[in-house]
Amino acid sequence: MATSERYGDASQEEIIDCLREATRRIPSVFSYSPKIVGWEDVTRGTIGGELSSIGSNISDVWLEGKLSQRYYTFRTDNWNEQLCQVSTDSFAIVTNIEGTPTTILLKDYLENIGKYCYDGEGIPSDTVINHEKINVRFQYCIVNDKDELTPCVYNYQTISNNNPKNIHVMFNTQSSSISFSQTGKARSYLHSQNVDGGINKNYIQVEDTSMAAGSVQVEDKEATAAAAAAGKATVATLGTRKMGQACNIIGMLQIPIKQEKKKPHLASKGIGSGSTLGGIQWRSLSMGSPGTESNACFRSISTGAHTGTLNVGRASIGSSDGVYTPPNLKKIEQEDGVIPTMTITYYAVCSGGVPDDSKIGEIMNHMDTLYQTVGETFDLASATDQTTSELTVHDALGISHKLMVDPHPASKKVTSVPTIFEF
Repeated sequence: MATSERYGDASQEEIIDCLREATRRIPSVFSYSPKIVGWEDVTRGTIGGELSSIGSNISDVWLEGKLSQRYYTFRTDNWNEQLCQVSTDSFAIVTNIEGTPTTILLKDYLENIGKYCYDGEGIPSDTVINHEKINVRFQYCIVNDKDELTPCVYNYQTISNNNPKNIHVMFNTQSSSISFSQTGKARSYLHSQNVDGGINKNYIQVEDTSMAAGSVQVEDKEATAAAAAAGKATVATLGTRKMGQACNIIGMLQIPIKQEKKKPHLASKGIGSGSTLGGIQWRSLSMGSPGTESNACFRSISTGAHTGTLNVGRASIGSSDGVYTPPNLKKIEQEDGVIPTMTITYYAVCSGGVPDDSKIGEIMNHMDTLYQTVGETFDLASATDQTTSELTVHDALGISHKLMVDPHPASKKVTSVPTIFEF
């Protein structure tokens, strides 16, 4: 939710407190908490088999509105996050290249990504991506009715826009869009083709529905037809069968690709257990090292707050933020030996006051069910495949170099946000 707005009779701070307090009262299989930044890493590094905060392909992701206001997500811990591994031949995605939303399997989409992307998105027509499985995380984001926003990504391995580390595939029940990791704060948009044949960058627009968040989503034919006619997302199949049908999903897939070889990084100091790695220490100290999130102290919810509604938020292609310009890539090859990572965000609209425990319990139960049924679930520390790898000096020096030549948005203090959630 935006960091400076009010929802009916409840302040944003009251709702964040409400979420935090509710997680202490409501039993759940997995642990959830509100976060302003998510660690969405393809490959996290380990040191002696133990998790670190950095790795060979890591990204910080946050949700940001048109006016640069930031939104909280409700998800598992950053440090040792919960993931769900699914096969690409069991995951459905929507394309809209021919003007009609068409559901296909992710495996087919990746193998023919040059065919399914828009002309002008920067994917050579002969590009082929072969991945048998992906790692998926789930989260909720609570917003105001008709808010517009996008994910923003800071990737620690991209130091040139023409040498990206990852392809980004954004999708909802209307279409899919392709962009790339960039330097600095990189917004990932939903795309649409404009009348001149170019590609528009569109915000996500979230609108209230009458369906309760966390519940089974059912829409009659008239409502579906009306939403489609208005250019809005409809309740449809997206993801695996166990995910059911929804209109409030936005997915973002990060696919690692080969980068041009870079010169080795030189350093005058060694890397020890107390090193800041050129400023990287704030990631572990402020956003998810063991104990940081669980020991945070927050104000209790005010007694005067009214009980509000928490409904499914229809997540559609919103207004344009200009025309997309892709990087200049003549050839794209996937990076082998790694597993792409995906974040599925469910949007909910809060109004009239703070949601009570039953409403928060519904979305917690929904995420519990997703992790337990969609695929093989595991926590990051237990990963036995390419999701983690032993951290190398080259990885650490590369991140230190990145932070020097392309400073993280963390260097700009975020106002009106509790300290524990600052960049």
